[in-house]
Amino acid sequence: MTREDDEPLVDELLASLRAGADFRDAKVRRLRAAIRASAYENHLKLEIACDRLIAELLELERSAQAPRKRGG
Repeated sequence: MTREDDEPLVDELLASLRAGADFRDAKVRRLRAAIRASAYENHLKLEIACDRLIAELLELERSAQAPRKRGG
């Protein structure tokens, strides 16, 4: 995909913004609908969240076990 391929979309989005469109409102409505339909959360999101949690816990464990430097 080239920059020229994106120009029509960019022009459309800029025109919408200049006209006062609120993209957040549309996003909130989409997310609320997905949550109501039980389609927002899925196995991939859960797996990513678990991987991040494990990585953070491992980092905390490593930093707790690291030898502390004595200031002086």
